[in-house]
Amino acid sequence: MEVKKILLATWLLLGYATLFAQLPTTCEDAMEVFCGETYEFDIAEYDQTVPASLVCAGNFVNPIWLKINGTGEVMDLKLCDQSLFQVFLLSGSCGDHTCQELNNTAVIYDCSYTYQGRFKTKLGESYFVMVIHNAFDPGVLSLAIQCAEPAINDECEGALIAALGVTYPVSALSASIGPPSPHSTYSESGDLWYIFTGSGNLVSFASSSSLVNGSVYVGVCDQLISLDQSTIGYQGGYLTELGKNYYLQVRMYGTEEHSFTLTEHLVASNSYCVNALSLPLLDTFEIDFSDALYLQSPCNLSHLANQWFTIMGNDSVCHVSFSLFVPDVISGDCENMHCETVTVNGREISFLTKKNVKYFIDFLSQGSNCQHFAYFTPYSVINDSYESAAEISCHDSIAATLEGALYDDGQYDYNLHGLPDLWYKIMGSGKFYSIEAQYLPSTNRPFEPSIDVFKTVDDRLEAHHAFPNTSTVHYFLEDQQFYYVRVSGGADSFSIKVNCFDPVVNDECEGAMPISALDSISGVNQFSAFSTQDTCFYYGYNQDIQSDIWYQLIGDGKLYEFTFDRAYNGAYYAIYQGSCNDFGCVVYLPLYDYSEQHTTKVFLNEGVQYFIKVFNFSANSFDQHFSFHFREIMIAPNDQSCAAYTLHCGDIINDSTSNAAINEVRCDGSEATSPGIWYKIQGNDQYYEFSSNYEVENDLSYSLNPTLFAGSCSQLICQSSKLYRYQNKFVFYGKGADLLYPF
Repeated sequence: MEVKKILLATWLLLGYATLFAQLPTTCEDAMEVFCGETYEFDIAEYDQTVPASLVCAGNFVNPIWLKINGTGEVMDLKLCDQSLFQVFLLSGSCGDHTCQELNNTAVIYDCSYTYQGRFKTKLGESYFVMVIHNAFDPGVLSLAIQCAEPAINDECEGALIAALGVTYPVSALSASIGPPSPHSTYSESGDLWYIFTGSGNLVSFASSSSLVNGSVYVGVCDQLISLDQSTIGYQGGYLTELGKNYYLQVRMYGTEEHSFTLTEHLVASNSYCVNALSLPLLDTFEIDFSDALYLQSPCNLSHLANQWFTIMGNDSVCHVSFSLFVPDVISGDCENMHCETVTVNGREISFLTKKNVKYFIDFLSQGSNCQHFAYFTPYSVINDSYESAAEISCHDSIAATLEGALYDDGQYDYNLHGLPDLWYKIMGSGKFYSIEAQYLPSTNRPFEPSIDVFKTVDDRLEAHHAFPNTSTVHYFLEDQQFYYVRVSGGADSFSIKVNCFDPVVNDECEGAMPISALDSISGVNQFSAFSTQDTCFYYGYNQDIQSDIWYQLIGDGKLYEFTFDRAYNGAYYAIYQGSCNDFGCVVYLPLYDYSEQHTTKVFLNEGVQYFIKVFNFSANSFDQHFSFHFREIMIAPNDQSCAAYTLHCGDIINDSTSNAAINEVRCDGSEATSPGIWYKIQGNDQYYEFSSNYEVENDLSYSLNPTLFAGSCSQLICQSSKLYRYQNKFVFYGKGADLLYPF
């Protein structure tokens, strides 16, 4: 093939003379190109005076215009350039253009950037190709034009018949662009069309190259409906109906020749509910999922290989083994399915059947062979549901077994799968109950049974509190209120023991235990039944406090340091002031397992009542150990404005606010929120500057922030607007006879 090299532009500087070659930069100057030719454009320079071209709703500079006379063939334009470019296809005549869709696909050949455009021409019609190149990145642009007669089946209306199991060659170059396909990676590549007849099984598409994709449709050519792909075993394809015609769109990328084959795959008949097989009993049986259809399971919404079986109920418990995925159990019929609750214990499900009721079991897998078995056992467990719960009371100790028990979703749960469970009923008596459930030593289980506690409200179960794998639960049961205890776990023997305790005296604010500075308080927040909502904000949890106990002390006008020691199981502390009916938050302190100690200083005003609350956010806070104590510390002498230290020019002060109380007001009239100490300066009609070294890692947001007042200590006048700050230095002007208080 001849390669035509074209010098688009050169400049030669000879004195003041500049020479330009003729450029195809307008439609009228478009250079005609032909099939089977390759053209190279050496873009050395570009004439910046060429006007922009307004085409295809865009205003473009640096155009190269090419012209093609239509031959009715499918044309492939391959462009190689070492810089970026854009390509537009137009039909019509200069000044009367119509933009055409061009298959724009980037591919990699043996140049840096490659572009391939494909379109079908009409005989005798003129086409223009406009290439926009990067004039500031000179390089060589190569254009190759390949042409081919369009295939008979280039359009849907000319679809050829394809038989299943036969390999068909396809030429990519003879396929023009078609409608987009939902299953093709190359949605803008050329396509050919075929028609085939469904076999009633899955039909898969396979090709000789990853550059070829197939999509299947039903309907007529101008109203095609795409089919969703299905899977059997590990094979994907299209599920077909016997005798029904389907259209196949074969999309190809590039210009090479390829081949494809349509292959039929038999689908297990019982992949459908209506073809469910009778479930074998007593003997082990194998299910081969290699030909099972992947479908949406009706109960757990998974998408797995399905095989359906049926069994007739007989008022006994049916047990069925499974390999990995829990089977769905359904009553009713294939049109009106009701998903049944099943008990899962290890690799076995169990469910209670009713006599002469037909049940469907949908086994699920991922395409592998699995062995299963099924059998019936009598049903005789009495307290297997909350309606038949066995009554227990304080100090009862009962041995029981979960063997033969079934999972009961009752009125409280929407799960279809669960562990075996037994139910017990307790009448509350205003006491704290300790409920302990443990496997017997012979069972050798790694975890203890799970305990759930419910109470009845309007004959329904509410207030669900779950304690998974917990051997002992402490729970307050209100007087004359029925509660239900659910014990669940592996099908093994266990014991359940119930003990009762009176709530602690200081369970509520009104019963707060008096304490003093000489006391060291410790305890376990074990039998606290009631919780109190209050004004402290516990990081958003103050609506979820489960249990708390209270202590009380009277303020004596002294400063105290409270020390809260490490709290096992994460106790929380809060200090309030006021009365039980109206108290306000002073400070809130979370103390987690990893916290060794936490201290805080609180000034206790004379005669004011204070409360300390120890609490938790867990309903099972039976093992919440805590301890705390507090001691008096000396208050800074200049803690009040009228005890302010007098400062003189040149003084160097070393002081601390750590032992000062929160007192006085801020300039806006609000109460101060942090401790402060006071100093006074006698004004003398001069500027005063004082500086502080109180900084944390040079962060001024943590540095000293004084407040300036004038007047007398009993009648302060805010002057902070006259206090000027420069980094960590402060300047103000003190008039004669003024007393200024930098606080």
